Amino acid sequence: MVNLNDQFDDGGNPYYLHQSDNPGMVLVLQPLTNDNYNSWRRSMVMALSAKNKLGFVDGSISAPPLIPAEKFNAWTRANNLVNSWLLNVVSKEIAASLLNHSTTAEIWKDLEDRFQQMNGPRLFHLRKKIGELVQGSSSVTVYYTQLKILWDELMSAKSVCSCSSCTCGGVKKMVDDSQNEQTIQFLMGLNDSFSHIRGQILLVDPFPSLSKVFSWVVQEENQRSVLISKPAIEAAFAVKAVSKKSRPQCSHCNMLGHTRDKCYKLNGYPPGYNVRSRPSHPHTAHSNVVKDSESLPVVPGESLTPHQCQQLIATLSTQLQAASNLDIPSSSINLTMQGKILAYINSLHFSDSKSPWIIDSGASLHICYEKGLFESLTPITGGSILLPDKSVIPVEFSGTVRLSPSLILNSVLFVPEFRFNLLAVSALVKNSDLQVLFCNSQCVIQDLQQVVGKGELFQGLYLLRLPDVPVHSLVAHAESCEDSVCLASWHDRLGHPSSNVMHLLKNVVPSCNINKAVSPCSICPLAKL
Repeated sequence: MVNLNDQFDDGGNPYYLHQSDNPGMVLVLQPLTNDNYNSWRRSMVMALSAKNKLGFVDGSISAPPLIPAEKFNAWTRANNLVNSWLLNVVSKEIAASLLNHSTTAEIWKDLEDRFQQMNGPRLFHLRKKIGELVQGSSSVTVYYTQLKILWDELMSAKSVCSCSSCTCGGVKKMVDDSQNEQTIQFLMGLNDSFSHIRGQILLVDPFPSLSKVFSWVVQEENQRSVLISKPAIEAAFAVKAVSKKSRPQCSHCNMLGHTRDKCYKLNGYPPGYNVRSRPSHPHTAHSNVVKDSESLPVVPGESLTPHQCQQLIATLSTQLQAASNLDIPSSSINLTMQGKILAYINSLHFSDSKSPWIIDSGASLHICYEKGLFESLTPITGGSILLPDKSVIPVEFSGTVRLSPSLILNSVLFVPEFRFNLLAVSALVKNSDLQVLFCNSQCVIQDLQQVVGKGELFQGLYLLRLPDVPVHSLVAHAESCEDSVCLASWHDRLGHPSSNVMHLLKNVVPSCNINKAVSPCSICPLAKL
């Protein structure tokens, strides 16, 4: 009597289970989804055939009788193992709907009924993808592989006669026409750079097969890659050869063409050397004994602190006292020197603050957190502001900020906790003749005669940019103060009136010395001719 257990241990028996067979095995890499059933089915058929378990899914190996129990138990083990394999290679959503099936054949039939129905929309989708697929930036091999997958999926949906009873050659002609159609589709999707070889292939008679055309195009692609890489290699060798003759670099100024011992910036420029075409440096050496620029830290454009301004005023006041001992009218010295001092201090006051001013069209009041910008501060009671983060900050002082001679802000709230300077548009134009015009990249603050400020768009905010106020223009204006009160200047400005008319100025211009004798005028005698 033949022992059934010995039969089950035979590798050719479908009930045989190898030691490596376990329920957690994954037979195919791509799990089943809603749109890859055909490729998944072919992969599973190959894997199950290799395991000798294909009869469980196609129904050829059905459940045996309960007696003898050994055969039924062997079938049950093999059936449950194949069920586990199928559940491992489908998506989680699909696997949840297959748990109630008892046999592998039922699971396989359910999947076939659900996903193998190649209806009209599915055929339309495949045809559309094949027609739209082009090479683009992909290689020829990748492009051909994508087309081949779509062609195989489309062919599996068609009903093709596979019998060998045809004697007229119609089946072979249909297969050849399908191959020629695929070849033309492959050539149509190639890039225009393959137009030359594409034209040559279309002229071949008889028309070549798809595999032959693919081989020719790949050879053309490989030949081009060799021709393109050769000039690049030659250029690389040329660059390397030229780099051997590199120019020397100075360790002081990091410029090419000279060394440190010949650096003009360190050792001085020769007589007659033209430096106008080069950028100016504040520490350029002009003699043979000069320290490095690193030992002279100077920050251009830095404004003086209030303490430094007080020291400057005290120093200049000492110079005024020394100048008062000379035989020069003290009033002239005082007016001239004081004008220069005030002009310089005003130029420092009008310089940019540490934080820019943000032009805010939504704010109702000006806000400043820098106390040094205020000309005057006035205590206020019960004041507070609501910040954008919904926090309320009390305000104890407000004052006047002079940003420029033409831009004066009144009732500015002093809020040191805010850390931003806000220029409220509504408060600016409310009690002045100023206008604020907004553009896409900037805004302009102007009065009826001139532009007093501009705003530049930076990260969604308009930042105030004031026009530059040259110091020499303020000094020139201050120095002319003395001449403006001079009797001779008034005489010229009023059109050379007589002395009787000039005496009337004392009620209008008290600073003008009317009793002083008017210097002789060269124009008045000529006017009487």
